[in-house]
Amino acid sequence: MTDSQAQAGLKIGPIQLAPGITRVNFAALVYASIAANTLMSFINLIQPLILEEVLQIPGDRQGTVSGNLTFVSELAALLLLGYFGALSDKTGRRPIVVFGYVMLGVGYLLYPFMPDEYTLYASRAVFAIGVAAVSGMMATILNDYPAEQSRGKMMAIGGVASGAGGILMMAVAQLPSLFEKGGMTTPQAIQATLLSVFAACCVTALLLRMFLSPAQAVTTAEDPPLLTKLQQGVTAMRQPRISIAYASAFVARSDFVVVGTFFFLWYVQSASEAGMSSADATGRAGIIFAVMQVSALLSAPFVGVLIDRIDRLTALAICMAVVAIGYSGMGLVADPLSPIIWVAAVAVGIGMMSGFLASQALVGEAAAPKIRGSIIGLFGLSGAVGILFVTSTGGYIYDNWLRSGPFLLSGALATLIVISAILVRRRESRRAQSKEIEK
Repeated sequence: MTDSQAQAGLKIGPIQLAPGITRVNFAALVYASIAANTLMSFINLIQPLILEEVLQIPGDRQGTVSGNLTFVSELAALLLLGYFGALSDKTGRRPIVVFGYVMLGVGYLLYPFMPDEYTLYASRAVFAIGVAAVSGMMATILNDYPAEQSRGKMMAIGGVASGAGGILMMAVAQLPSLFEKGGMTTPQAIQATLLSVFAACCVTALLLRMFLSPAQAVTTAEDPPLLTKLQQGVTAMRQPRISIAYASAFVARSDFVVVGTFFFLWYVQSASEAGMSSADATGRAGIIFAVMQVSALLSAPFVGVLIDRIDRLTALAICMAVVAIGYSGMGLVADPLSPIIWVAAVAVGIGMMSGFLASQALVGEAAAPKIRGSIIGLFGLSGAVGILFVTSTGGYIYDNWLRSGPFLLSGALATLIVISAILVRRRESRRAQSKEIEK
């Protein structure tokens, strides 16, 4: 490799990497993105089984309990995302993401052995520490590794890997049924499944410790303390694009959780009411979720190219419009067991991916590299606030009004982001025109 190539960074296909990032680091990032979606989302898929078969919580309370569990999880994340982001600007990303996967594993290890609803909340809080570390660092690393001109494409690679993780989760979702067929009771099958996932978390932590870039943030004698870095992330909200990025995280992250928390519960309850076993219903829900992920995976390259070719705020408006259409459509489905669910699943998958990529690319472009971890940590914190709002409100809507109501709520929030992005973009255009006239 020549000195100029080293200075520019390696190139893998259409992706121009940042200087110092190797092909092995890139491969580790792709693997970590696959693992993140599988290991952070699977808890929501298995949770209806635990509520129904292990804790035997009445069906008319399961929506509220599911919402509360996610609320507890995101409250813990809310307290930690900003801290982990600022800490990563000083220590580097790798130690935190490795720690995160270990904590995910501990959460899975505890989850099936909790004796009641309240201890389940405690184990979910442990899991949330891992979610805060992994989700914050994955978003930051995805923005660290590419050169600026390849940011949208790198987001698409991350999206494709995340979609692959969703497909992999379809296979993991079959484990309870397979263990049952092997002679285990349903509670034993759930425990065996989550012990298997615990092992996967530990292996992932080890691999990422070996192969992610060990690079630390560049520090100086005047490197500010953690609190100052957090304050810099808050001050950055004065920039309209960062404010919109934070607001888009409020919606985009909660969209993922609406699917994870309420779709599986909605489907499993409806299937059980129709006479299907809980384990089989969970497997069927996993297949539909895989359809969402395949749709997301196939749409990611097109969305990534779009993001790199047009203004990223304009791209956000377009992508959030797709979110609004997809989630509103799912919210209008009367029966999740009807064939229309497959069409709605495709629309939701495309919407999930579009909102995720556009919001990540916008914040990555707008964030100054020296405080990128802090800004993306607060970006994740905004997402956690969104999840707290959507899950608490969505749980009430689910139990007291409409099971598909949480999807309608997400569609309405995405519409507000579309309007806000258009207004900020128009204001920028007017300012640019005024400067041209002054010249």
